[in-house]
Amino acid sequence: MDPTSIHPTDFEAVRSAFQDMREIPWRGTVPTPQCRYLDDPPGKALALAYAQEHPRQEAASGLRVPVFCAEIPVTPTNRTEGYLPTTLLKQLGGPQAERRESAYEKTMRLEFLLRKFEVKLVILTDVHRLVTPGGKRLLEHEVDWIEWVFKSEIGRIPLVLVGEHSMMERMAAHNQKLEGIMGYIPLPGGNTPGIAARAAY
Repeated sequence: MDPTSIHPTDFEAVRSAFQDMREIPWRGTVPTPQCRYLDDPPGKALALAYAQEHPRQEAASGLRVPVFCAEIPVTPTNRTEGYLPTTLLKQLGGPQAERRESAYEKTMRLEFLLRKFEVKLVILTDVHRLVTPGGKRLLEHEVDWIEWVFKSEIGRIPLVLVGEHSMMERMAAHNQKLEGIMGYIPLPGGNTPGIAARAAY
C-alpha cells in the first residue's frame, strides 16, 4: 500500500469515526452506529492504514488483537458453507483453521477467539466480493451470517464494512436488520449517498 495515496483529511475522518466506535459500548441504539460502511476506493487503503496503527500485541496474558482487519476473499467456485468463517479464522490467526468441522463449530470458534484476543473493532474489506463467481447474485446466506455473528451473536464488537457503494445498498436491501444498524462514514469532499440520510453520524 502506498501511504502517499491516502488523503490526510480522509484518514483523519476515518480515524475519528473508528475511535468513536471503539470507545462507545454497544447497547443497541446508540448515537454512533456500531456498524458502519466505508466506500472503496479509498476505503480499503484507509482501513489498512488504521489497522497498522493498532498492531497485534503479545501480552503476558496472550495475544491481543485490538483491530481485526480481514479481507473477504474472491468467491470460490466450489465454496462450502464454512468458507467464510474459515478464511476469517485464518486471518485472525486461529489454530487449525482448516480442520474438518461444521460451519457452526467454526463460527463458534471464531467468536471465542475474537473475545479471547480482546478485539475492539472488526473491519471487513472487499465486501463487494459477496456475490456468486459470475458476480450477478448476492450471497444472501453469507450476508445474513455476517449480520448474525457480528451484531446479533457477539453484539459488543463494532463492525466496519468496506467495499463498493452499490454493495452497501444491495446488502441493506436484503437484510433489514443490517440496514437498521448501518451508518455511512462520509469522507471530506465526498458525496454522501442517500442511504446515509437514514443513519445517525
